[in-house]
Amino acid sequence: METAIATIKLTLRKIQVFKGGSEAVFLGYEDYGLKLFRARDLAVRACARQEEAAWHGLAPEVYGGVNVYHLSQNLIHQMQMENCLFKPRPEMFGYETELVKMMEYGEYCYREFEIEELTMRLEDLFGQEIHDLRMPNVGVLNSKVVAIDFGEYTFHECPNLYK
Repeated sequence: METAIATIKLTLRKIQVFKGGSEAVFLGYEDYGLKLFRARDLAVRACARQEEAAWHGLAPEVYGGVNVYHLSQNLIHQMQMENCLFKPRPEMFGYETELVKMMEYGEYCYREFEIEELTMRLEDLFGQEIHDLRMPNVGVLNSKVVAIDFGEYTFHECPNLYK
């Protein structure tokens, strides 16, 4: 999969949701989401995994490929305030994705069997053990549980998160 050449400048305007962990940050807009990573290779791998899972109905759609995003200082500051695990850079790599509904704790407990089934289907698809599919890493799309985290921790590779 080739990385797109597009370079996009991001500001705080119109961002409705900030979510993130140690590998990526998610910015939610009105009609799409944006996953950003510090390293291009990690963004490319996560994007490819999500595209494959989406093709099988196990993840939200990916819109386009990986792009370079330039973050404003205000946005970097806001990301640091929202999530102390993720260390944003002025230039990041990411892709646009379909939005999903996040689960509340009660729904997560109620749908635990569906999450286990999703994990097994992803393991069959990718031929490896899947880790870390828990409440913040799954969502609901068209009444169906889908995976939303396709980073290295979920795929149990030894990541160098602070490249």
